Amino acid sequence: MAFIHHSNASRFSIHAQTEAAMWTTAVFVKDESKRFGAYFGSFKALGAPYAVYKILADEVHTKTGARPSPAELRTFQYRDITKSVTVCVASDGDQGRELAYGAQLFGCRQVSEGRADITKELGAVVIRVNGEYKASVSRAKEDARMNNWFFVSSTSWPDFDNDIPQHEALIAIPVLDHITHVFVCGAVGSIAAAIFQGFYTRLHDNRPSGIPQFIVPCRVPLPAAWKVLHWLARGFVAVPDTIAVDSMKTLASGCEGDISVVSGESSAASMCVLLRASTDSTVRNKLGLDANSQVLLFVLEGATDSQIFESLVGTSPAAVFAAKGPFAV
Repeated sequence: MAFIHHSNASRFSIHAQTEAAMWTTAVFVKDESKRFGAYFGSFKALGAPYAVYKILADEVHTKTGARPSPAELRTFQYRDITKSVTVCVASDGDQGRELAYGAQLFGCRQVSEGRADITKELGAVVIRVNGEYKASVSRAKEDARMNNWFFVSSTSWPDFDNDIPQHEALIAIPVLDHITHVFVCGAVGSIAAAIFQGFYTRLHDNRPSGIPQFIVPCRVPLPAAWKVLHWLARGFVAVPDTIAVDSMKTLASGCEGDISVVSGESSAASMCVLLRASTDSTVRNKLGLDANSQVLLFVLEGATDSQIFESLVGTSPAAVFAAKGPFAV
């Protein structure tokens, strides 16, 4: 059994019964569902506030010659400068909320598209855009250009870089030995690239080989992340929404005594792959899963909308958190 690292910020769970059903030696879950408390419950609270800090620190440095620390910005001693700064983001919920949190924390205004009620509670203006995520990205970029705002994004382009993936790399876990498979949801690619790069020092020349096929609902992959994923990832799997809900239920149920996990829709996709592999030898063989496999899943978000979670899973996030079993560490 692999070594388990305990952290106050996020937790591992050992899924002893699940691993038996999945034809594997061990299944570990890196649980981010309480990152910065269940109110946020997402790894994205690592990236967006850091990006806001960098923007504001640069502005203060430009105007005063001093570069403030995060603690100094939180005292609002540079409020006269930061209050005139507006940041915006394209988001389906999480990134917008975390950006609003960072803006509130450091004292600037914010514009985001997201889970509107919670985001508005943090002081943001919410602009809804018809269409998919790509349309929101284009609108946010244009709004920022027209209004002289700062555009914050988890994706990038040749003429636009960002700080979010740098800080999201904190989530990578370098202390688990003997892991053979790591599953991470793809999205625009930034978090997957950060995690895989974090594991690279362990993999070195033994990294998996293959040509990944990139399919993401966000439509706008991060070019820098794609280079890392093309280099390190073995492959990509597309997961239907309906199966993702089944995986949310499996994780929440605690599966015969395993720890219960509150997982959002996207993060549950990794469990979907294991569930399919448990009943399909073709999938198992393609993924190289066998009785010697030790699998690490990343639950990168919890119930970022508790009402949606309860409607899909049939129980509240609070009830799942209360039912965490004896395998939590």
